[in-house]
Amino acid sequence: MLLNVLRKLAGAGRAAETERVPDAGLLEYATDLMVNGDKRGAVRAYRDYLQTDPSNVRALNDVGACLADIGDLEGAAASFELAYSLDDTFIPAMVNHAKLLVDNNRGTEALGFLERAKICAPDFKHTENVYAGLLMRQGDIGRARQFQLKSWLSDFDNLRSANANLFWVGYDDVEEEVIAGEHRFWAESLKPIPGDDWQPPGPPEAGRRIRIGYWSPDFRNHSVRYFFRPLLEHQDRERFEIFLYHDFPGRDVQTERIEEAADHFHEVHELMDLDLRDLVRSHQLDILVDLAGHTSHNRMSLLQCRMASLQVNALGYPPTTGLPSVDYKLLDRHVLTADAARFYAERPLALPDSFWCFDPKEDAPVAPEPPLVVNGYVTFGAVGNVSKISERIAKAWTEILAGVPGSRLLLRSVNFADPIGLSSTRERLERWGLPMDRLDFRAPEGGAAFFNSYNDIDIILDTFPFNGGTTSCFAAYMGVPLVAIAGKSLISRMGLSMLTTLGFADLAVDDVPSYVAKSVALAHDTDRVRRFKHTAREGFRSTSLGNGALFARDFEAACLQALAEHQPARPPRENQLGVLPVTELIRRAYAVLAANQPEAAQRVLRHCVAHYPNAGPAHLLQAQIMVWAGMVDQAIAYVRGQLDAFSTPDQIPAWISLARMQLLRRDPAAARDCMARLEPLGVVDAFDQAQLRLYRTCAVVMDGTADIPVAGSRDGGAMHILVPCDSAERFEVIRRQVENTCVLPTGSTLTFTRCDESRRLGAYRRVLSGPVGAVVVLLQKNVEIHQPRFLVHLLEGLEAADCVGSSGAKRWVRLDWRAEAFDQKAGGFLAPSSEKEGLNDLHVLGLGSEPLVGGMAVLDGAVLAMRAGPGIAGGFDDNLLGCETLLEEAWTHALARGGKRLAVHRNLGVLLAGGIELDASNRSEARMECARQMLFSPFEQPRDDHTSLSTPIASTAEGVQVADAYFTPGG
Repeated sequence: MLLNVLRKLAGAGRAAETERVPDAGLLEYATDLMVNGDKRGAVRAYRDYLQTDPSNVRALNDVGACLADIGDLEGAAASFELAYSLDDTFIPAMVNHAKLLVDNNRGTEALGFLERAKICAPDFKHTENVYAGLLMRQGDIGRARQFQLKSWLSDFDNLRSANANLFWVGYDDVEEEVIAGEHRFWAESLKPIPGDDWQPPGPPEAGRRIRIGYWSPDFRNHSVRYFFRPLLEHQDRERFEIFLYHDFPGRDVQTERIEEAADHFHEVHELMDLDLRDLVRSHQLDILVDLAGHTSHNRMSLLQCRMASLQVNALGYPPTTGLPSVDYKLLDRHVLTADAARFYAERPLALPDSFWCFDPKEDAPVAPEPPLVVNGYVTFGAVGNVSKISERIAKAWTEILAGVPGSRLLLRSVNFADPIGLSSTRERLERWGLPMDRLDFRAPEGGAAFFNSYNDIDIILDTFPFNGGTTSCFAAYMGVPLVAIAGKSLISRMGLSMLTTLGFADLAVDDVPSYVAKSVALAHDTDRVRRFKHTAREGFRSTSLGNGALFARDFEAACLQALAEHQPARPPRENQLGVLPVTELIRRAYAVLAANQPEAAQRVLRHCVAHYPNAGPAHLLQAQIMVWAGMVDQAIAYVRGQLDAFSTPDQIPAWISLARMQLLRRDPAAARDCMARLEPLGVVDAFDQAQLRLYRTCAVVMDGTADIPVAGSRDGGAMHILVPCDSAERFEVIRRQVENTCVLPTGSTLTFTRCDESRRLGAYRRVLSGPVGAVVVLLQKNVEIHQPRFLVHLLEGLEAADCVGSSGAKRWVRLDWRAEAFDQKAGGFLAPSSEKEGLNDLHVLGLGSEPLVGGMAVLDGAVLAMRAGPGIAGGFDDNLLGCETLLEEAWTHALARGGKRLAVHRNLGVLLAGGIELDASNRSEARMECARQMLFSPFEQPRDDHTSLSTPIASTAEGVQVADAYFTPGG
């Protein structure tokens, strides 16, 4: 029904705008705003454009993405649904349609769309972002983080992707130093906001109220309101003037109540970042309190800017923000440890009692007795996101259940609202050894039933390292004790803080064995379980954990002390947060650069070098970026200036890189000098040895002193080249080039045939069914041949194999086999240089110097040679037509499975001509069909590997000479 209405509205818009012509410039402007991070400005521009072109699927999809980013989920959903209804084959619309399905607990349906999107458009970066969200809902935190990190690195300045990576690391079972290190990495590689000369207000003069601002997207029916309203409604209004900045498009009754309690309330959702900054600055705040951290709909990157004398993060986000520009993190004395600086970029603002105050402000009677009294057995419980349940905690739960005969474990989670979340959690917990016949799985309740649902639980088993937050507060408020493990920072000490404030500090323990023992002991102590139930509510009322007046006094006193101690000129304190390993930082820099984000990659490298100043690979990547910018001489000077500080293992790739740069400069003597420096270092890596051999060969060819062996000719007989090509002129270009370049083998005849691309399947079958033994070469229209002995080499290959190509892989376990591991591929080809205009590169896949490599499972369809005869013409699948060379590649794999021998000849002199596109009219359906037949799982893939041995060459002729000298038959 909704889609019909949306379509009608789009149609009405078209009718109304018949006199207005769509402005392509405006669409481009909107896209630029989106790409550069101005999502609010982009929304305005897209909406202006859609006034003239309301059915533009791309614009509808992109405005939806911007709306989702800034929190307008309802508007985003409407845009996505309309875009998908207008074109359900448009991959971005398909992926965002899947996102809506995920958000509406229809994960199984979403998975089908995501798999299709990944197969059809493997490089579309948003697919992995949505898939990561689906994995998170399934509780598969390890894989969720893997895909989310990959998605973020491909879109590095996307704050939402960064937020997810940072928030989710806390769910994983990792050391808390890693959590801090991830936040430091984000903060120190963040795109800077240009500075200005704005100065915060000076110390408040006598008699003036302290101006304090609270900034959040959650002034609504959100868990933050349970903690914020008790503070807001009890602040001393004679001493504090309160400003609220509501950064969310929706309002509800909670918004109204929060607004009523403030002096100033500002709806800032539609303000662009710098306009919001200027608004906050105009209020001359003494203190700005961010309540969001890296949770949904935040604008954390704006906190790089100074917007108040003091900037504080509180209540909504347990880990550090990572930003030194945030002055304080709200903690308490129970959370604070002596080594707090290792976990927070901010100074601790430590309250004397509790760092938060929980008051749901609703009538929620506590049951008179724990359920074990009625049931006759103990019910343990865990409530919250199942992604917090690690294997370590699950195994502890197994021990606890074993130690309390007859006990049960009740799991209640929002994840279970989606059947795929429930089934995946059950499978995972069973795999980890939990007794499934003693587990109960329940979806969350709403309204009054939500509070009553805690009356089904005797003892909460808290998670670690991410303790329960709001859920644990609800449990304790309803009289349910919890057993928690206390770690090193707020994320793992929330349980300790709460239990200590309530007088049950011993229920927070230091390790898993104590956690098991304490849980079992508490389960056997009915009186203590009762005592907690009967006293906890009063504990909330009588302490700052639940008494807003007490909490507000503690918070205000801490703020006043911080203001009194504030010294604007004081240098920032030393950042003691951990740093990610150097290998991971370099890997991320390469990933960011591979996604065509050079400026962001530079930021990652700066972060890396700041902490690992002698990290050779980081400096080498920096030099490579300089080479790509045309600064070869400067890159050489840069590496030489850093090289002495490198470790011996890092000096090896440094000298190899310097050799390449000298070859780019066409200075073979200098290249040889660089390679000579490696002799005392001892190069043992097989890849490095092969790369050096290729460079030495290139240097000799540049000198003109190469001794290139000439292989004997072959008797070829009839040879026929078939070129699928709709253009007769292009066919003639190919025919003339082959005839003018290639030596005809002794006794051979060579003929050419052109066929229409759409009819090539029939042509293949006819020519392959021709005279037995005749050599058939299938040559695609985008191929150039520069090796004079091309035909001779094909004949050499066909002496040992049934089908020969220019590259291929030894296995076909992923649709895009070209991303297979380097050692699983073989090939040789020429390509334009990415380092210096006018040059080319010779690329080699696989080690060894032999030109012919057998044992292939699939061959590149660009060039294929075989002999006509029985059993060779079958195996083509016409469903794979219209997808570049997938038809040919699948056919070679069918040959291999049928017992035919596939081989690669790495010295065929193949170059793929730029600007000539192969037929891709059926790309999506063909890739789907191939994946279905081969049982390829698009998300179950190893890391992509596009590594090759390569050397710069001045011309294709020089490249052929280098290849001739490098590849040694029998070598």
